[in-house]
Amino acid sequence: TIRAAIGLCPAGSGTLLEIFNMLWKPPAEARAEKWIEDVIDSLNILSERVGNIESLIIGEEFQSLLITANQLVLKHHQVEKIKFFSNAVVNSLTTPTVSYDKKITFMNLLDELTVSHIQILEMLRNGIIWGIDKETTESRYTYYLARELFKLKPDLVGESLFVEKI
Repeated sequence: TIRAAIGLCPAGSGTLLEIFNMLWKPPAEARAEKWIEDVIDSLNILSERVGNIESLIIGEEFQSLLITANQLVLKHHQVEKIKFFSNAVVNSLTTPTVSYDKKITFMNLLDELTVSHIQILEMLRNGIIWGIDKETTESRYTYYLARELFKLKPDLVGESLFVEKI
């Protein structure tokens, strides 16, 4: 690695390494910093919309969810997934009647699900698969689901085994 190469320099390697560390951040660390900035922006918007949320932000439950989400963001590189974690943390403040157990379970589900899984769940929510009127439609068939998924994610065309697993 670059750090190892710098360490091999006989003179000034400590100084060079410090300069390198100041200039370059590991991708996961940069993601986490960007993510927390986005969460702060969203919290400011929420505060303007609903009023004082300071007492909620300093609460143990919110802090636990924030720390958990931050750790999960370090694991994931997909922008969509990172946005889901941000939304989950911010929305946890707007749902005081939902138990902490359900909120943390949701966070863990976000960690486990792929972006493709979440897109399928969004299709279900939007009535694409079952039909908004809940009547029998062609969308009840598996091929329809696969076709809709291929429209959303053309890179999955030809990945039928993966799509079947989803």
